[in-house]
Amino acid sequence: ANAKLVFDLSEDTKIKLTANSFWQTAEDPLGLTAGQIAYNPRMAGGSSSNTGTNPSSITYNTSKTISYNQAGLVLDQRISDTQSIKIIPYYGTRKVTQLQSFQTLGVVDLDRSFGGINLRYNYSGKVAEHDLSVTAGLDYDKMVETRKAFNNNNGVVDSSLQRNEDDTVYNLDPVS
Repeated sequence: ANAKLVFDLSEDTKIKLTANSFWQTAEDPLGLTAGQIAYNPRMAGGSSSNTGTNPSSITYNTSKTISYNQAGLVLDQRISDTQSIKIIPYYGTRKVTQLQSFQTLGVVDLDRSFGGINLRYNYSGKVAEHDLSVTAGLDYDKMVETRKAFNNNNGVVDSSLQRNEDDTVYNLDPVS
């Protein structure tokens, strides 16, 4: 789902709000060998035999679930005929759970949040009778992710945590 709202608060002030949301669960049939395609192109993948017996995609219930949400705002403010500022904050989340076709660390669980802000000053005018355009500002972004892994016991998630990472990255950059 996507949404966008635009507000003209005055001749000099405009606000745009955007939001996106996505959710999907998908089974993963894995790939087939050339022999398996020749035998039955519709069979589940992950088997070592051409007849598709005991496919790992069925044994381990290979699948992936994704949830993604993001929202942002753009504030455009004209200061004068030659100057303006723009403020752009945003925030989002992404969650992924994936069951893979093997047992050890075969379940991946990612939980991510991200956000930031962009601040810009714009000048467009004349200096000594020459056209001049200048943009300057700062851009700050941050992402925090929790990454966990579990064993995949024949399609059932083992509750004992095998991997547990907390990762954080950020940047602060000039805009010119």
